[in-house]
Formats: sequence, C-alpha cells, structure tokens
Amino acid sequence: MVNPTELVDISASGSETSGAFALTCTKVSAWEHVADTLRARAAQSLRDRNALLPVHQLPVEVLTDIPEEAVDGEFDPYLQRLKKLKQFSHVCHCWQKAIDGSPWLWARIQGNDSPRLVTEALMKSSNCLLEFSFFTRLSSKPDNLAAFLGKLDPHLDRLRSVEISFLSYQIPDGRFTTIKLLTTPQPSLERFFLCDESSQTDLSELALFAGQAPRLKDLQLRGLRVNCRGALFGGLSSLSLSDVTVPSLKDLLGTIGNCRYLLYLGLKHIWFQDIETDPPPDRISLPVLQRLSLSDMHLTLTERFLRDIHAPQSAWFSLSLHVDSEDLITTVDIKIMENRLFLTFHDPKHSEPSRLNLSHDKSVGLSRAVLTGINAILKSRTPKADVHLTLGDTALHLVEDGSYVEQLRRLSQVTMLQLGETWRYWSCDYWESDGAQNFHLPATAKCVALPTAIGMDHQSCQDVLRSPRNEV
Repeated sequence: MVNPTELVDISASGSETSGAFALTCTKVSAWEHVADTLRARAAQSLRDRNALLPVHQLPVEVLTDIPEEAVDGEFDPYLQRLKKLKQFSHVCHCWQKAIDGSPWLWARIQGNDSPRLVTEALMKSSNCLLEFSFFTRLSSKPDNLAAFLGKLDPHLDRLRSVEISFLSYQIPDGRFTTIKLLTTPQPSLERFFLCDESSQTDLSELALFAGQAPRLKDLQLRGLRVNCRGALFGGLSSLSLSDVTVPSLKDLLGTIGNCRYLLYLGLKHIWFQDIETDPPPDRISLPVLQRLSLSDMHLTLTERFLRDIHAPQSAWFSLSLHVDSEDLITTVDIKIMENRLFLTFHDPKHSEPSRLNLSHDKSVGLSRAVLTGINAILKSRTPKADVHLTLGDTALHLVEDGSYVEQLRRLSQVTMLQLGETWRYWSCDYWESDGAQNFHLPATAKCVALPTAIGMDHQSCQDVLRSPRNEV
C-alpha cells in the first residue's frame, strides 16, 4: 500500500507534466483506499457496539414489539404502514434482521401503501394470515383498488380480515374489480367489511364467497344490494347491515334466524324490494344475542322486528324510531345490567343529548307513543327487571301532560326516577308552577335521584313529586 505521507510533489513543468498527473492520481487512490478502510472499520465497530446494547439482548419476540407498537399502536388512517415499518428496519442491522425475519409484521396491508412495498410484504409475510384494508377516501389513487386486489389474487386463501370502502363514481367498475374476491371461497376469512359509499353497487346475483367462509364471524355490509340467502351467515357472531337493499323481510329474517350464534345484530336503513306482499314470517329465536340495534327504520318495520325476533339473553337494545308524521327521530336505549333495566331517550334536536330530551311541544305525543312501546317491551322481555328512568332537564314540562303521566305510571317496574343531569347545576323555574304539584311517581317507585341538579334539596323534591298541591 502506498503511504501518502511519503509521496513527493513533482513540479508540473515541460515533459514532467504527465508524470505529475499520474502521481497525483496515485495519491487520490491511496487516500480513497484509506477512507474506505476507515469507514469499514468504523461500521464494524458500530455494529459491535450496538450488539452490546441492552435492547439487542432482548429476545426477538420482544424486540419486534417495538416497531409493531410504533406502527400499529396509534390509529392513523393516513399512515403508510409498510413504509414506516421499512424505516424502522433501517435503524440498524439488528433491527433489520429482526423485522425482516418476523412475517407477522408484514401481514397487514393498507391501500395507501406503495405497490412495490405491498409486493415485498406479500413475500415477507410468508404463510401468515393477511389483513387488508382499502379506503378510497384515504388513498391518493382510488383507482388503485384493482391493482391491489390483483396482487392479492394468489393469496386469497390467506385472507383473515378484509375492509374495503369505495365510491362507485371513483371506481366505475368497482363491482367487477372485487368480483373474484367476492366469489372465491375464503377458508381463512374471519372479518369482512364492504361499503359502497355511493350506494350503487348491486351484488344481489352473487353468492358471497360461493357460500364457503367457515371461519367468518364478523360481517358488515353498507350501501349495497345483496342476496342474504345461503349458509354463509350460519356461524356469524356479529352482523351489521346499513343502507342495504334485500329482496324481502322474510328473506332477511330467515337469514338472521340461521345465525344461532349471533351476539350482536345491527340493522340500519334497510330497504326491501317487495315488502307489501311479504307474508308474515315465523318468529325466530336468537338464544345468545346480547346486543340488538335497530336504527332509522319506519315504526312499522321496527315493530315487526321486535315482534318476530325473540332474544331471551339480550342485555342491550338500541332503538332509533323514525316517525314520518312528526318528522322526528328519537332514540330509545334500553340496557339491562345486573338485572336492572335502564331507559334512555335522546332527541337529535339538541346538540347536547340528554336523557329523555324532548322539549318541543310536538314531541309530547311522540314520547307517549314511545312509552307505550316500551311498556310492551318491558312486559314481554323483562318482567322481573327493575327500571331506572331518567327525565332530562328540558323534558320536565312533560309531566304536565296527563296522558304522558299515565303512560309513565304504567311502567310498573320503575324503581328509580332521576331528574336533571349530573353535569348541570342550576335552578329550574318550572318547579314554581302549579303543573309540577300534580305529578305522582308510580306507586312502586323507591327514590328520586339528583334533586340538586334542579336546584332543590332531596326532601323538597320528593314532597313535590309525591304530594299533589304541596307547595315548595
């Protein structure tokens, strides 16, 4: 090796110019070799030092938790997950080896990842089950859905979870883009979410997954026209349908009736191709159902669902009742916890929802109708449960309506009446009127909660409610 310190400069004169140039080139090459040697030794020393750091003494299973938590620990819909994972692998050689050697880290693929990284992830994820999500609103190139699904075609048997949300006008051939995915048997699929946000996709002629998805537990469909027939739904524990069009109510209830293991059932904005001629379906039983949510459907349909679905173990009901004549939507939450039933009424007219928040005059008739329906539910479903009923601050005027009070009294299981909200403390002038003095609690009521929220002490509040004409 040439020692640069021993090189002698040669004057550039006459015939010696070419020799001086050659010597200068030799000097440059010598220093470059020295620099390369120093860099190599420095890199090796850095690796030796990093290998002795405590974090690198951890088992690989623990070490990989660090990038996994950093990438997946905090939800960010715009995160390019694979890109961030790749950046973590560049921290050091040890991290790269651990990340590249952990297939499960590469098994979650999102629609805003680059196609190159998706290809790499499919290779590195080996035989791990895949989780795939694509949302056109979050993707810089919505039409990439076809390209992504094309890459997944050889790996359809590895899919465990699929979430796809698209807009038909952004992906005109959305139905055909997803056709192979929707018609291929899915032996490993456990969760499937498909949404057309523009509600234009017709899948009614398709048999989802050719009726073969034995491990499917969670199914969510939105904005689609679908065919609910088949054995596909038999093993579901959670079914959610929103803005979905089905052939008939009988078909829908028949499908639900086959879901003997349903724990959650959510139906919202369900449309039927033919309901007028639909014969009354047989009553269906969901023996282990825990949560039932019926939202934004006509009262007639809601009544039929409540009549035809028998769920003896249900612990939570949420009913959103749409009354066309009142042009009002009222939500009634019925919760059964530790053999105590809670009723909560909501009114969207108020920005801050409070229980039984019905302050408009036209809501009085609606609230009576709601209570009538609740009475029927209580008698048929929870004959032994205690009832906790809450009247929000803006609903106190309802006690002036005699028929409303009569319906309230028919809630024979009421054991607690709560007045006002815990997060408010202000005096209510209503209690100075004569109307309040004519209101009685149901005979079985035990106590009144939160009297201070309406600016009264506990004893005065009970006197007003229990004693007609008793003045505060």
